[in-house]
Amino acid sequence: MNDINLSSFLDWIRQINGGNIVPEIPDEKSEISLPSKNVALYFQPLAKGAKYFFFADLGDTQNIEEAIADIESITIHKRSEWIAGEGPHPSDSYIIYFWEIPDFTENVSKEIIKLEENEFTYKKYVFYYTLSEYEAFCKWLGNKTDNKLNQNILRTIKGENIESAAMSFLLRLLIKIPCIPLSFQANELPDYDELVVQNILGIQDNEQKNRAKDLNQLLLQCWDENLSPEEIANRIIDDFEE
Repeated sequence: MNDINLSSFLDWIRQINGGNIVPEIPDEKSEISLPSKNVALYFQPLAKGAKYFFFADLGDTQNIEEAIADIESITIHKRSEWIAGEGPHPSDSYIIYFWEIPDFTENVSKEIIKLEENEFTYKKYVFYYTLSEYEAFCKWLGNKTDNKLNQNILRTIKGENIESAAMSFLLRLLIKIPCIPLSFQANELPDYDELVVQNILGIQDNEQKNRAKDLNQLLLQCWDENLSPEEIANRIIDDFEE
């Protein structure tokens, strides 16, 4: 077991979201205290109801079912202790699992797909990572001037190798965390294809330009097919892993 913990991931989300887990809502107003250091809960008030975001650290467990059961003993079976009424429903609640894996294998992929496709109780996302990816990301972040991420993260990675271990970790973080709003939309920007390749990614190498254009085309195809955020995220991750 290593010293990676949930608080590190939450801090990075805060940095990207301008200081709070839920954008523009102070943590002291959105956090619901839970009796575990491995599970956190934040909510986003809406005109009707609210959205709930659970964050759960699976560590480097190899027994995923047992780890999930331990987490659900808090998030499901004892929810009357942390929220009044019926609590969140699958349509308005999300859980993001952080899971350290030895390597991305076919069996790991099947475990993730099985978990994410089961939307009983809440919509599920699995942010998986290897120790080498985590260490590469921490090293990359440590070399930044202020050692922090920021709200313009897509522009701050200009010139980076998007297929490196550090960038794979970061891009997966952006994709797998539903409370992180991406700062651009294709239909709002002129020459979107060129913007992605040059202004956001800053790629000069022809091979990497083609890779970025392929990614852009994949995004546009997903939007044309009206895929859900979960489906878009999974398709992009699958594309990066190929």
